[in-house]
Amino acid sequence: FQLDPYFWRWGLKFLACCTQQQFDRILERKVRLVRYSQAQLGKLVDATGVEYGRLTNGVLYVYRSLEGLEKGVKRLALMQGQGFVTRVLDAAATARLEPALGASVTRIAGAIHAETDEAGDSGRFCEEMARIAGRRGVKFLLSHPIRALETSGDRVAAVQTGAGRVEADAFV
Repeated sequence: FQLDPYFWRWGLKFLACCTQQQFDRILERKVRLVRYSQAQLGKLVDATGVEYGRLTNGVLYVYRSLEGLEKGVKRLALMQGQGFVTRVLDAAATARLEPALGASVTRIAGAIHAETDEAGDSGRFCEEMARIAGRRGVKFLLSHPIRALETSGDRVAAVQTGAGRVEADAFV
């Protein structure tokens, strides 16, 4: 047990944020971010043709217990209030939507199907985007320790790395 004043100040700020009003505000922002991200991903895929095993038939959140499913449905109600499109499925409907569950269907209570969510191989996505960016002139310097950032106004103008100074139009 340590009497770290910074930790205690952080803890008090954290507790002050643990209100329904703060939760609602954060959830609304999260929903806006998710919608924005989905739209930007769609534009990026359309513009680049990046292949990463994209599946656009939604995402299933499968629950083993009825209690877990009920908790998920309660959380879901908050997101539906923000306009998210979802369905609650019993075990049989879950198995019809995802036949790979097969014999496991007797061990689940049901699922929530987030119809507008999508999935894909994130590692493959990053590798393919790096190839696309490389063809467009982006240079990747991996495993170069950053020693310092040189700024000009409100932007990074150069980076001092273990391999020397690097200038660029933009840095990530």
